[in-house]
Amino acid sequence: NGLCELLELLTNTGKKVSAISIETGFSNTDYFCKTFKRMYSLTPTEYRNVKNELSDEKKATAELEFDAF
Repeated sequence: NGLCELLELLTNTGKKVSAISIETGFSNTDYFCKTFKRMYSLTPTEYRNVKNELSDEKKATAELEFDAF
């Protein structure tokens, strides 16, 4: 699924948003960003930052739980 691939690329790679937009079939990066924001209420970069912050928090929580044992 293209949407899953797009979200995966945003979350798990350091690729530029413009490269991801082209790779997932959007020829116009501005249109991609506007469409993404309409769907998720965040820009692709904001989405990436939020997902990475959540991932970092999960890692920190897991480390704390591991240290408790």
